[in-house]
Amino acid sequence: MTPSDVAPQAWAALGALDEQTPTQVAAFSPTEVATLAQDLEQILEQHPDGSPDLPMWVQRLYEQGPEVVVETLVLLHLSAVVLEVSSRARTPWTRELLDTALGVALSLYTVDLMLVPLGNQLEAGLLQLGANSGGSPLLPAEAPAAVRLLEQLARDSGVPVPTTSRSETFQAWLDVLESHAAREGELEAPWLPATERVSRLLQWQQAPVVEQDTPEARVVQLGSAAAALALYVEVRSRLPLLPTADLLQCAAIAVQAALSLSARHRLPERDLKALWKALQDLHLDIGRPHLPIFKHGVSVSPNLDALHEARHALRRARHVQLRRPTARSRGLDAMLWDVFDELHRRPLPYTPLDELTLAVAGRWALTQTPRCQGMALTDTVALAVELGRIEVLWAWPLRDDQTEELSHALKTVTLFLLEWNVHAEHPQLKALMRAATGHLLAVARRAGVVLPEAPQLAGLVGGTAALRATPLGNNELHSLADQYLELHAALSQERPVPEVPDLVTVEMQLEQAPPLDQPSPSWPPHVTAARALLAGSRVVLLGGVPDPAHHKALVEAFNLAELDWIPSARYDHGLQAAAHLRKPGTALAIFALRWGAHAHGSLRDAAREAGVPYLLHPAGLNPNQVAWQVMRQVSDTLTAQVRA
Repeated sequence: MTPSDVAPQAWAALGALDEQTPTQVAAFSPTEVATLAQDLEQILEQHPDGSPDLPMWVQRLYEQGPEVVVETLVLLHLSAVVLEVSSRARTPWTRELLDTALGVALSLYTVDLMLVPLGNQLEAGLLQLGANSGGSPLLPAEAPAAVRLLEQLARDSGVPVPTTSRSETFQAWLDVLESHAAREGELEAPWLPATERVSRLLQWQQAPVVEQDTPEARVVQLGSAAAALALYVEVRSRLPLLPTADLLQCAAIAVQAALSLSARHRLPERDLKALWKALQDLHLDIGRPHLPIFKHGVSVSPNLDALHEARHALRRARHVQLRRPTARSRGLDAMLWDVFDELHRRPLPYTPLDELTLAVAGRWALTQTPRCQGMALTDTVALAVELGRIEVLWAWPLRDDQTEELSHALKTVTLFLLEWNVHAEHPQLKALMRAATGHLLAVARRAGVVLPEAPQLAGLVGGTAALRATPLGNNELHSLADQYLELHAALSQERPVPEVPDLVTVEMQLEQAPPLDQPSPSWPPHVTAARALLAGSRVVLLGGVPDPAHHKALVEAFNLAELDWIPSARYDHGLQAAAHLRKPGTALAIFALRWGAHAHGSLRDAAREAGVPYLLHPAGLNPNQVAWQVMRQVSDTLTAQVRA
């Protein structure tokens, strides 16, 4: 049985949503969503390990692990409950219930882009009912408690609970999620720097036992939460996507609220001023981003529930600790892979337009991801930065509104650059590109940001004299977006439709291995240069499915002593790869990100700890493509090794 057999309308509605527009709002009925949950439960029972016949978004869930499929099932069930009770006028909503329901909506954003429109629908409805903006996704272990809480709300509202949760199987799924509790606690001790500040933060985090429901208890809880948030900022080099500025802002607000509460009730200070000084020092360490709470004279509103906000921030941090992406990071990765794939289809070497596209796309990626001094990047963003040859802290720190405006302008120009290679002479594309370029350069000037690619961008559209001097207004930006979508649709119809490879063989057939009887002088110069750097050495390749033809081609092209090819299925974090990287003679680690991006930054950490140079490889495993990235990313390091 396939999903389309049991709920054609609901599954078709999901399938029709455009993954590149995650701001789209859906209009699902409670019955449709409940049916989706029932269908997904049947899929879990019939295909516990997944199946290539399932919808693509369900296959993506399975790629993240069976537990994510279970979590999605529970979230769909809860979404149906929330949609139904939200439509009742006399639902006895409380702050806790609204918080929990909002957590369901925000959790949908973390599992797959296809569920973002449903999350938007839920979130919009809950905000109208009085839910506080912000919030945080539920942790997997919290989902069972949310089921009990929201189902009781449904019963209190006279709403029938969907039958999904009545089965013994569903209860077993809840047990699976509750087993997460042991893995959602403290940070891993080896991650924490061995500093006096970290030692003090660990002490502050351990809240002493005091009488509950008193001002003194609240002061203790605020200090403990602030220290816990600061500890996450301390391990920022280990956790890509960690919202360090948000965490530090919430920690500082918590301490200021505790100081104010202590003063009002004449309570012992409990070292709060020392904790505040530690947060100020940490703010300096990460590069002094624009955080209002650290400005002189700023105070915390007495109406703000600082402890509530701190707990939400902690939950967001724990989601990052669980390696759960955000809707924004999923959308970012999807577009970056569009860029990488587009360039991969073109012949090497990169043209000036290719280089320009990589640089602008890389700058857009940086403005879309959390950054600070000492911060880790995701593998995909790190690759974009490497290929674009960009400084990691370019255009940082800026105010949030400046970053968002710059990011939107960079993305718009990136989209036009992807069309430019084929349609540069199209009059409408030229006009739109001229408007987008003028807007980007004006936004950068207003933010005080240097854009090194500005002359090249201006040159594409007739020079700076042809560009507008001020940014586009909101109405003009909306018009530009509408015109781009219409033009993109028209240009797409003119292109031949590429054949979609079989999902089972996509890893094997991404690129055919070159003929093995090819004499080495026929290779391009960059292959010969890479061979000179790697000859006689050992290389570790992580990702994909080992293929004898590709294996032999790579060994012979680079004259390797050994190619240790570890398939994607055999690793999911750096600890599993460390033993391979530490073997004597290992000169290079190649991470095939097309199949291994799920490993996040831990593989790079393992390579750094082993002292092995690494490259992030976005393309196929043809020696020509591999050699190009070797020379682009690690040639200087390998040259130094050879000379040593």
